[in-house]
Amino acid sequence: MIKPGKKTKEWNKAKRILKPAFEKAGITSCELLVSPNCTDFALSWAHGDKRANLTYEELYKLVAVGCVACHGFIEKWPRLKMRAFIKRVIKNRPIQPEINLK
Repeated sequence: MIKPGKKTKEWNKAKRILKPAFEKAGITSCELLVSPNCTDFALSWAHGDKRANLTYEELYKLVAVGCVACHGFIEKWPRLKMRAFIKRVIKNRPIQPEINLK
């Protein structure tokens, strides 16, 4: 069995911090709303870029909640379009999750 690498360990840690922060802010449904098949089932974390291209801070800050259908929809977009879209979703939130990286 292959053991998790550095990036996987970082991501697992990030998820343990993101989930309660987003729940506390009341963000518990799809924020993307781009797919005609959008649903609040099977939610995941949608980043503004592939995780391998994210900085440590972006792993926590450049992220939105998305259903599988919407997440898959934006994953097909070019990197810059996806990044701009996620930034716009984050900017338009009525409340931001509090994430302290220190």
